[in-house]
Amino acid sequence: MRSSRQTRRRTVAAVVATAGALVAMAAVPAAAASRAGNVAVQTFAGKCLDVDGASPSNDTPIIQYRCNGRSNQRFTFQSIGDGEVQIETFADKCLDVRSGSHEDGAGVIQYACNGQANQRFIVQPLGDGEVLFLTSAGKCLDVAGESPADGARIIQNTCTGLFSQRFSIG
Repeated sequence: MRSSRQTRRRTVAAVVATAGALVAMAAVPAAAASRAGNVAVQTFAGKCLDVDGASPSNDTPIIQYRCNGRSNQRFTFQSIGDGEVQIETFADKCLDVRSGSHEDGAGVIQYACNGQANQRFIVQPLGDGEVLFLTSAGKCLDVAGESPADGARIIQNTCTGLFSQRFSIG
């Protein structure tokens, strides 16, 4: 009888742990909306968002690159209210749509955090662990040219649902 109770307790504990893990996975965008630190963002190509060359300088492009676990591929999501986040880099700078552009193809860079609209993003869950990043221009972050190559720039584009606009946080 005792071993049966222990088995049930272990089974219940395993079910609770599994349910907790599933809730945590589903809450990635919610975690991003409050404060999630030191996380990688993967592109459709299984590559990571990357501060090009690990440069700490303003105007450094954000690209996709083979995931390597280095600090320039880790980001912190900070809630700034109204469902928006600013995404901070290893250099204590923010992802920024260059020059506050509302145009398709505008590059995403790192720049000193200044609270302007072009540094505000909405993380929109799509299911299956994927998200869209919406810019203040109502556009989506996108891998330029739908390229799977290392070094492809991250840009903003009209949201189309293409695979190159889908990212995962983790």
